[in-house]
Amino acid sequence: MTNYTFLRTRRMSWRGKIGLIGVGWLTAVFRFHGLFANRFHADEALFATWARLIAVWRDPLLLTQAVDKPPLLFYLQALFYPLQGPVAWAARLPNFIASILLVPLLGMLVWRWYGDEKTAVLAAFFLALSPFAIQFSATAFTDPLLVMWLVAALVVASSSRIKPQSNKQRQVFEINKRNWLSWHHAYARRDILQTFVVRKRYLRSFVHSLNPAQLAQCAGRCPTFTEGRLALAGVLFGLALATKYQAWLFLPLLVGAAWLAGWRWRDGLRFVGGLLAVFSMVLLWDFVRTGQFSLWGAQMGNFGGIRLSWSWEIWPRLHAWVQMWRWLWVSPVVMGFMAVAVGWPLVCILCAMFRKLCFNRLPLAAHRARITDLLDQMLALFIFGYALVHWLLAVPVWDRYLLALAPLLAILGARLMVNGSLFIVKTPGRRSGAWLVGGVLLLVLLTAAWQGRNGRFPVGGGSGADGGAAEIAAYLYDAPYGTVLYDHWFSWQWNYYLFDRGVYVNWVPQPAMLVEDLTVFSGDDTLRFIVLPDDGSERPFMREVEAAGFSLTPIPEAGGARMVLYQIE
Repeated sequence: MTNYTFLRTRRMSWRGKIGLIGVGWLTAVFRFHGLFANRFHADEALFATWARLIAVWRDPLLLTQAVDKPPLLFYLQALFYPLQGPVAWAARLPNFIASILLVPLLGMLVWRWYGDEKTAVLAAFFLALSPFAIQFSATAFTDPLLVMWLVAALVVASSSRIKPQSNKQRQVFEINKRNWLSWHHAYARRDILQTFVVRKRYLRSFVHSLNPAQLAQCAGRCPTFTEGRLALAGVLFGLALATKYQAWLFLPLLVGAAWLAGWRWRDGLRFVGGLLAVFSMVLLWDFVRTGQFSLWGAQMGNFGGIRLSWSWEIWPRLHAWVQMWRWLWVSPVVMGFMAVAVGWPLVCILCAMFRKLCFNRLPLAAHRARITDLLDQMLALFIFGYALVHWLLAVPVWDRYLLALAPLLAILGARLMVNGSLFIVKTPGRRSGAWLVGGVLLLVLLTAAWQGRNGRFPVGGGSGADGGAAEIAAYLYDAPYGTVLYDHWFSWQWNYYLFDRGVYVNWVPQPAMLVEDLTVFSGDDTLRFIVLPDDGSERPFMREVEAAGFSLTPIPEAGGARMVLYQIE
């Protein structure tokens, strides 16, 4: 029977540690290829450009840029450019490192929550083989770093209490721990009579078990965190906010984990202190560069604001999100398994509301196992609420918004697998079936993970994410100084790939302004190019240019997958 483990004093066995280390190496194997094979998405190119401006000290505060994101990722990327040079994978290194650290951090979190090594290793294994997480690991998006900080904050928030030093103090500590756990389990039920009875038992056993010297030495130590750990949890959550403001959405989950860990009000104040120590630096950075607190307003302006979805948007948005969710593990079998893992705790919550299942006159001894069910229900409820918010609010249907749910789904999937395997193994004649199901699931996971390693799915990073911008930029690398590249769609890519080249990127908002510029400056000998997409949206530009008497000559050797380079003559 699983014990409540927030007060765990024993450490993970060497088998569990070896398992997590092995999964960590597996994580690196599946993620290393994308570090060098992937190309930049438009947003990645923008973030990498900001990092290069910081790295070469051309604009260390990004005063010339319309920044709408907290800056932590950009400054971390800037640290790697002087070490690695102007290579694309230098911008991916912070997220690559964070994605590898995330997997053992998740194992530590599961160990501290459930105290089960199999569940910890399985949860880390599920996350390591998620194609969704694999394709986001070697990218320059803000989300992989955000998820790592959030899981680290949960690990610290759920960490053990002060541990005793001497053997006598350890014995006293164990007595204190057992009695405090009994009271806390009853308190979690909100059963007033039971809480009163257990608290009397707690006080009576303490009086009979401890002499005054021992009580003075150890009293109050069980329900108390070290101040450093409380502040560290706040600092880690502050680092998540300094990476992306969407970290606020995960504050309810962190508060729920802290409540189950037995935090008190003054513990929360120390957490807030650590949070403010980091977040105030972000606000100070924003104020120094703009004279006001503009990040949130800029993000909402670029985002289009927050509103409820219109009635005609509900079902198309639901369909789009369902299509996006399937890329988390790709296989319908695995995604169906994860749906059951999330759905079962939600069913338990509904049953508890009608007082038919959970915590309905359960004996006190059962709460040592039922407290882990509270964690399952908290995770499932958060996942359901997160999905509901992103469905009903008119936010863009972007794949990266689901990345933070992958670790939580991995936890629930591991819980379901461990509990299901225990049930099957106890049933005579079904062990061979359990091994068969496990083998099939492993094969499915490895197949999808290998495809994700090679960037086969339309999420995260990939070798064709830039649409061919790198090939076009390579053609223009040696162009004479002053060469003009007109553009309307892909300026973020050109600002990165042509960062220190002699090509001037001229963004044109509409075809008429392009024709006006060509008419005024076409008399000189400057080379002029324009990049147009090949999806039909380029036709107004081509008509206007040709009507003004200019010709567009495609450059075959600089052809991209979704864009074409033309020389204007």
